[in-house]
Amino acid sequence: MGIDVKEYRPPWGHLNLMSLYCIRKMHLQLIFWDVMAQDWSAKETADSICNKILRRVFPGAVICLHDGRGENGAPGRTIEALKKAIPMLKAQGYEFRRIEEKYETAGRSEIS
Repeated sequence: MGIDVKEYRPPWGHLNLMSLYCIRKMHLQLIFWDVMAQDWSAKETADSICNKILRRVFPGAVICLHDGRGENGAPGRTIEALKKAIPMLKAQGYEFRRIEEKYETAGRSEIS
C-alpha cells in the first residue's frame, strides 16, 4: 500500500509478549497517550468531548482521538469538539504537533 508505519498505539493500551515482540521486530515506536476523551462513546457529545480535553490536557500531553469506528456520529462529534477546543487551547499557548515530532526531539527509542 505504500504506507510507512513507524508508530504503534496499542488498542486500549493493552500489550502482551507477542505484541511487544512484533513491535520490536518491526522497529515501531510504541506510543501511549495521556489524554483520552472517550470520543468513541455514543453518550459523549461534542461539548463533553471538548470539556474532557480542556480539563485533562497539560503541556506535552498526547491526546488520543478517534476518526472512525465509534458509535453513531462519533467522528462528527470529535470534529465539532476540536473546532471548539483547538482555538481555546491555542489561546492558552498550546501548540499542536504530530506525534513523530515528540519523539524526534527525544530520540527514537525502541523496546529493549
